[in-house]
Amino acid sequence: MASKISQRLENYPSQRVTPFLLGLSGIFSIITWLFMREVTKTNISEFNILSLEFAWSTKQMNVILNTWGSEIIQAELNGVLIDFGFLIGYSVFLSSITLLMSRKFLPNRLQRFGFNLVLLPPLAALFDAIENVNLLLILMSPTNYPNISPFIASLFALLKFALIIIVILFNIVIIVWYIGIKVLNK
Repeated sequence: MASKISQRLENYPSQRVTPFLLGLSGIFSIITWLFMREVTKTNISEFNILSLEFAWSTKQMNVILNTWGSEIIQAELNGVLIDFGFLIGYSVFLSSITLLMSRKFLPNRLQRFGFNLVLLPPLAALFDAIENVNLLLILMSPTNYPNISPFIASLFALLKFALIIIVILFNIVIIVWYIGIKVLNK
């Protein structure tokens, strides 16, 4: 299945549409991220959303929730809800930039690898959504959430960040490789 999808990415979305998707999703990502930051700015405790995402256990989760109190919990709950929009934005942005970079800068024999990596940001967004659902379960009922939710949220946060880092590093390598080729060919 991934092979068929990566073959389709050679020409779809079109060369004209892909930069448009990149720009639109970039703007959308920035706006939702800024909005999320504004909504959660009441959180001035030692714990932030990353602390929540990587609590791993109910014990650590309870320490965070007790430190936050109801006002910060509500703000972070709103931030998690906004994150559902953000995950769409960053997924389309990272996929679009990876597709553009693969089409423009990679030789044909490496393009297929790049096209396969285009599929990682939507997978990261799916993992982010699973993480968010578990964080919502916790934040909506901070005294009575499923004991497994902190572990599931942390596991899927870890997987999400791993995929995002792979895609970002791939794009950085393409840029460095392309610049290196250009410099060596002068």
